[in-house]
Amino acid sequence: ARRGFATDGAWAFVGPSGPHVIHQAARAFARHHGALEPFSVDFDPRWARAQASGSLGARLYRDHVVAQAVDVLCREDVRVLFSTPPVLLALSERLDPARRQAVGSIHVGGMPLDVAARAALKDAFPHAVLLPAYGNALLGIAPELDVPGDRVARYAVPRGRLRMRVVEDRRDSAFDTDDLRRDVAPGARGRVVVDRVDRTFLLVNLVERDVAATRHVAPCADAAAWSTTRIVAPGPAPSAPVEGGLY
Repeated sequence: ARRGFATDGAWAFVGPSGPHVIHQAARAFARHHGALEPFSVDFDPRWARAQASGSLGARLYRDHVVAQAVDVLCREDVRVLFSTPPVLLALSERLDPARRQAVGSIHVGGMPLDVAARAALKDAFPHAVLLPAYGNALLGIAPELDVPGDRVARYAVPRGRLRMRVVEDRRDSAFDTDDLRRDVAPGARGRVVVDRVDRTFLLVNLVERDVAATRHVAPCADAAAWSTTRIVAPGPAPSAPVEGGLY
């Protein structure tokens, strides 16, 4: 609500369903705000990742997913969108201006939203509030903070059940105990390491593929449930593979 994320009207989710937590999160988010179940277009990120970026297979699969989403958006009065940056950008090229202007809110996830993509989405969906989030099926979702003037994204870490640290990055995946103790200085970039402790799950020293920096800032007045540790500008590590054009 503080970001002005509108929740009225129909919702549409374009992304992985099945065991992937983001589809369940989108459904729960819609129900929490009194909306009906989102219209859903499923895609398989495992298959998309198996395609070389820019290959014929990747393009055909993306076009197949986008065509289904366009059909839903042209038949239904969708006001809230959940999807990934590449899918949203592809949708913006296929929808007429009136349909794009009717979208009031967009939840962006699945991969980093860089400065250029953010600007392109704001231009394509001029009335939409963008709400990116950082996370995955194991750690959940850390929503973006609204920090005026920042050119990099900041994400709030939920207090209590999650602990995120940033350690010195290695170009290989073989982190040992000593590596996991070497936190970077505030503002320096390194590899994200997550601990999750709650009633349903215990996960310790999960080394993410993302690189980021940490910064300590005061929580906003209505965010008592969030810690003062912020993850700043996550993105794929330099060694991360390039994936298909969906996810």
